[in-house]
Amino acid sequence: MENIKIDMNKEAEYNPVAVKEIAYLEKSCFPEDCWSLEAVRSSLKRADIIYDLEYSEGKAIGYFLAAASFDQCELYRIAVLREYRGQGKGKILMERFLQILPEGTEKIYLEVRESNRTAIRLYEKFGFKKLAERKNYYGHENGFIYVLTK
Repeated sequence: MENIKIDMNKEAEYNPVAVKEIAYLEKSCFPEDCWSLEAVRSSLKRADIIYDLEYSEGKAIGYFLAAASFDQCELYRIAVLREYRGQGKGKILMERFLQILPEGTEKIYLEVRESNRTAIRLYEKFGFKKLAERKNYYGHENGFIYVLTK
């Protein structure tokens, strides 16, 4: 395994436009449990965060946000606006995410609602395997933990 150096004391390059776009996508895609503007802002300032946005005609329509540390990464969020779903945008975001992972990343983790069959199909298509189940993790709904070993 190659050593990965991440300077946890260094703030990432701050992009206030990305903060606003991701906060908007959060509210639109996760209305019941969206991250606040401040949570998005503080996340994007962290040196271990990787993210990207997908655009259509100049409008942010999707994004991913993850944290990479040493040989592991956790995909916190990947989402596409409802009106753009079913057009391969989630696949594009996942491919981009996997391409920009830090060198030496060996495992990628994520959590997903049991009812989110569309997301589960996407993850499994990319080789993620169900690792565990968290009973009632989302209130009255179970959460699944998936892992991709590279």
